[in-house]
Amino acid sequence: MKKSAVFVLLICLLFGNSYAKENELFAGMRNERYAFIGVQTKYRFGLALENSVLVQKPKIQYIRLAPYYFQEFPFGLNLSYVLYAGMRYDSDFYDLGTRISADYSILSERLQVFGSFQVFYDSDLGTELTYLAGTRLFFLPEVGFQLCIKNMPEYRKPEHRVAGGLIFRTDRISVLPEISTPLDGQSPLTRVSVSFIYHLPF
Repeated sequence: MKKSAVFVLLICLLFGNSYAKENELFAGMRNERYAFIGVQTKYRFGLALENSVLVQKPKIQYIRLAPYYFQEFPFGLNLSYVLYAGMRYDSDFYDLGTRISADYSILSERLQVFGSFQVFYDSDLGTELTYLAGTRLFFLPEVGFQLCIKNMPEYRKPEHRVAGGLIFRTDRISVLPEISTPLDGQSPLTRVSVSFIYHLPF
């Protein structure tokens, strides 16, 4: 088993693309609640800083720092590895965790499958193991549809949900308006949100 794991790791290191085309800055928003900025180097290491928005009191704002690394492979597979740590301004709670994500392109990137596993510790909730799995279908190069099932937190607590929305993308920007519906009784709310990211090479 150990030899098989080492062999897979060597294949990934040999055939993975270790360099991006260029450095870039990026900025965006997640779920209409968290704004982020970051930098990514041509060596595929990056650092993102995220902060909550639209919260009434400054002391209950949340801030998170997330270094990451990603790798692309010639057969359509992309992997990313993220570490993060965050806390509320008033130190009421903190969290830290790690996430590994993968996406695989089929049919010249028109069809994609993707997924993530995340382990995190929340000072109030304890340790949680969460997941996300889904698919994207691009019926035009710039427009597609995404559908996923998950218990990965949209805000803080894990919730079993199904989410779907349209994807609009260009070389510089991607936008995802999305509807998220609960699959259990933990939350009765159906949420409508918009996420986006803008890339600026330098």
